[in-house]
Amino acid sequence: MKSYLKWSLSLFFDHIIALIGSVLVIGFLGAWSHWVVSSICAVICIALACFLPYHDSWKVGASDHLFQKRSGGEISLIRGLISGLFAVIPSFLVATLAFICNVCGISVGMFMDQGIAELFYRIWFFPFASLFSLIEQTPILYFLPVFVIPIASGLGYFLGSRKLFLRDYLYYQREKTEC
Repeated sequence: MKSYLKWSLSLFFDHIIALIGSVLVIGFLGAWSHWVVSSICAVICIALACFLPYHDSWKVGASDHLFQKRSGGEISLIRGLISGLFAVIPSFLVATLAFICNVCGISVGMFMDQGIAELFYRIWFFPFASLFSLIEQTPILYFLPVFVIPIASGLGYFLGSRKLFLRDYLYYQREKTEC
């Protein structure tokens, strides 16, 4: 079984990879600035931010399932959620700083006519750039992107520990018949 720290670091680096992937997707595809392409970019970026922690957690859940079958014991289904919460501690701190600066009107510093806290928030949560206009209207939504990793890792671990594949439910597979 993977330790919580190692797994949480893996989930944290999944966020970094999703951030880099989002920059590449929006950098290459978003240059056309057509609303259809922008919508496709937003869906790809959010899917990337959800899929990477889900996939890592599914693998850990599947290995825990095999370990449980070999040696017996119980599987704690909350493990995925706990490791996801450990992984989002830096994200929670960034969101808290941006929330406090927005609500209290505090400006930590300015860079290109934007507060440093808000700028750092926008960079850190770049995969969710399509939601920034919604977040600006309601400041409590600053914490919305923070809960993506714990939810995705909890779901991935749960389905992995049950050996359930989402692909079986998301698209139709033709039954193989023998001739």
